[in-house]
Amino acid sequence: MQLQPPSITCKLSNRLYLPIIVVLLLGLAIMVLSTFWAIQKLTLEKHKEVRQTYQNYVQKTLNGQHQIVLTNVIALSNNPGLQKALAERNRASAQQLLDDVLKQYKKFSGFKNVKIHLHTADFKSFLRSWKPEQYGDNLSPFRHSLHHLALTQTPFASVELGREGILLRGFALMKYEGRIVGSIEFIQSFEEVIQELNQQYNLQALILSSHDKTIDYFHTLTLVGTNRVLLNSRPHNNQPLIQALANYDFDQLEKDQQIIRPPYYFTSVPLYDFKNDKVGCFLVADNLTHVNSLIDSTRSALYWQIASLALVDLLIIGLLIILLRQRVIRPLSQLRAQLASINPFFGDADKLREILPLRTNHKDEFGALTHCLNLFFQRTCETFSELTLARKLHQETLQNVMQPSARLTTDGQGKIHSVSADFLKLIHATDDTLSGQTFNHCLHPQIPRVLVRKMQRAISQGEVWQGILKLAAADGRTLYTRTTVVPDCLPEQHSLFLFENVTDLVTHHEPLLNSFRTHPASLLGDHDKLEYDYRHTQQAYLAKLSVDVQAETDAQQHTPPELIQQMTHYLLDSFEDTDYTLYQLNQQEFAVLANALLTPQKTFIEQMEHFLMAHNHTAIQTENPQDKPIATLKLSIGVSTQHYGLLEQAHKALQQAQQTTLPHVVVMPPLTDLQRLYR
Repeated sequence: MQLQPPSITCKLSNRLYLPIIVVLLLGLAIMVLSTFWAIQKLTLEKHKEVRQTYQNYVQKTLNGQHQIVLTNVIALSNNPGLQKALAERNRASAQQLLDDVLKQYKKFSGFKNVKIHLHTADFKSFLRSWKPEQYGDNLSPFRHSLHHLALTQTPFASVELGREGILLRGFALMKYEGRIVGSIEFIQSFEEVIQELNQQYNLQALILSSHDKTIDYFHTLTLVGTNRVLLNSRPHNNQPLIQALANYDFDQLEKDQQIIRPPYYFTSVPLYDFKNDKVGCFLVADNLTHVNSLIDSTRSALYWQIASLALVDLLIIGLLIILLRQRVIRPLSQLRAQLASINPFFGDADKLREILPLRTNHKDEFGALTHCLNLFFQRTCETFSELTLARKLHQETLQNVMQPSARLTTDGQGKIHSVSADFLKLIHATDDTLSGQTFNHCLHPQIPRVLVRKMQRAISQGEVWQGILKLAAADGRTLYTRTTVVPDCLPEQHSLFLFENVTDLVTHHEPLLNSFRTHPASLLGDHDKLEYDYRHTQQAYLAKLSVDVQAETDAQQHTPPELIQQMTHYLLDSFEDTDYTLYQLNQQEFAVLANALLTPQKTFIEQMEHFLMAHNHTAIQTENPQDKPIATLKLSIGVSTQHYGLLEQAHKALQQAQQTTLPHVVVMPPLTDLQRLYR
């Protein structure tokens, strides 16, 4: 049947363009929507950003003033003249020294409102720099900061609420000749902080506190809002701010952390005393138009970003369409035209050779594709004759396979389902004796159990198994067959067994026969395989086993190879379920290789010792357990744990083990005393 070319209902260009355009437009839509969402949240986010910025400004300025106050009070507390005047209760001398210091502050620094207060050791006022005539009053009942200083004896700076309002105060002890004579207090108002914020950031500020009726305020109270008191300056200096906050409930500030009262934007920083109790707040204000201008500028930038993204997306879409048309669609169209031109001559190899090769000027994937097509057509022409010959050989092979031969089938449970006449003739059995039996019924009793398990494992995994099996005929003969097992190849999951009799080949070839006796089905590795496995292991342990078979006097009919064969089967069974690999180096020497990454050294040595003690001088029985033993095995084991020179060390260890009178495992290099004690 000749295939007709399909009708083109969708162009390749559309398949390429549409997904790209859809993805780009979808991405643009997502970015536009996310940008509009960001614009909707912009006011809140910008207010939060402005609030955090202004709070950082205030906190930074306050921290700086705290350090200045603390530095000044520490310096004054170490003034020898003040120390001596306080110790001698010389108020005149102390007054003169404080006047000199305050003059220096006013002349050379920006601190104009500094006050200094000296206290005696018993918490009484000694000298106020701004009211020298007022002294001797007891400060202990209400100046808790003095008690804190006496308790910690460490200078500190703190915010304190008093009759003068909220002030920055620094405290330090004063000592004279090693004893405490009193303390000094450096007092600074917040005017310097407010001025610095105004000069550097153009911000205005108010110092507010909750109205406490227990405090006898020095100044006339100025209420701000509904429940706050102005403490930092005279009301007329901040009248616009106070008016903007009229009737405002400051409890809402704790939740919102900002106040928007046109034409101002407010935020605050809490003020804490030395006990970490909140005594007030530092309210900072900026013009609302300035804050809104920041928001408007950010909003404009986002709008421009949306427009730029849309323009860039459109340019990318146009550029991709042009590139796809030039680099993809046009080369594909040219290749399609060339393939269409050779289609009528595809069955004519000579004509194809005249038309080929396909032409291309591209050095990309299209060029590589064209080259692959040229190779394909060339090999197709060369394969026509080979296919004819292969078809003939295949038909002959199928014919030979379907001819009668020695074969049987088993069902899903492994029981014999059907047997060919050739197989019954081979083993001299009848159909009745085999029907319902498992295939193991046909195997020779001396066949290695490990070989049978490997074959059954391959069948259960659906793998084809091939090998030479030893069968037991009904007349007592031993047969060797080259066997192929194809699992689940027949209906109802039946498996097919094909047999070819190779008994004459095996029995007339003495080396091959001995290999079956001592080397069952090549299940054991040899010396070369041991060398290969050892070289491809990062760290390994090796045990060499020497098996000496001592035949009994009444068992001379059993040849040593047969005894070695039984011992080989025994070793295979012993190490089958371990992570070790067993090798037969010669007729009487074996090797066990362990990967050190899977087995600890201590475990490997203990298992070898256990194997030696359990199986040394083991008696080998005949197939009849009532017979006397036919031989006794003597084992010698040497172990090497050093990866470098592993084979040589294991051989030396085995030689030493063979020379010892008491059976034990010799380890090379020898174990240290600590290792033996640990074991």
